[in-house]
Amino acid sequence: MTALVRCLAEAEKAASIAGALIPSLPRAPRSRSADREAAMSERQEPSIEEMLADPIVRALMSADGVDPDELKARLNAIKQAVELRASQISDDV
Repeated sequence: MTALVRCLAEAEKAASIAGALIPSLPRAPRSRSADREAAMSERQEPSIEEMLADPIVRALMSADGVDPDELKARLNAIKQAVELRASQISDDV
């Protein structure tokens, strides 16, 4: 597994865990462009599909020889495992 794949996998895992365990914090006022972005998506971070569609991410993956379909499958598997664990933790509380 390349360094990029490991880095993205760890980032996705950490973000999912943090999102499950940390309550939402109030946000600072946004610019109009940020408001437009928020209107297009209620999420606070891009989806796996959005990240993998980004031209810069695509260029980095190509330079590192990363297969986008394999990476997407691995990230989705990690996401599902983290969500399952988060639900188990919340059920125990």
